[in-house]
Amino acid sequence: MTPVNGARSRTSKSSSNSLEIKKLRDTVQLIDCLSQAAFSEIALIAKLALSRLETPEGHLHFEDIAAALTAIWGRARDTEGSINYSAECVQCNHIDERRARRDQAQQAASKKESTCE
Repeated sequence: MTPVNGARSRTSKSSSNSLEIKKLRDTVQLIDCLSQAAFSEIALIAKLALSRLETPEGHLHFEDIAAALTAIWGRARDTEGSINYSAECVQCNHIDERRARRDQAQQAASKKESTCE
């Protein structure tokens, strides 16, 4: 006995939902992995930089502290981008509405300025 069209439709919806749930679960696990690795690294670099400042010699080498802060900044920026990309892939990324409005206003101002010249 073959399933009725409605039953077949429910089965394909269920299968589609299962695939979507798996994709979301995989994405959340990836985001968790990225954040754990990055935040552990950032915490370690910050801890080392702070311990360096606890010695008189550390105050003679501020370029070491600057390099540590640059590494923290870079790692945070890279991880933010990776997490955002992962969320975008499953249409779950955060959109800052106020920033979007500012960007639109800036584009409008640029257009207006270029037509006035």
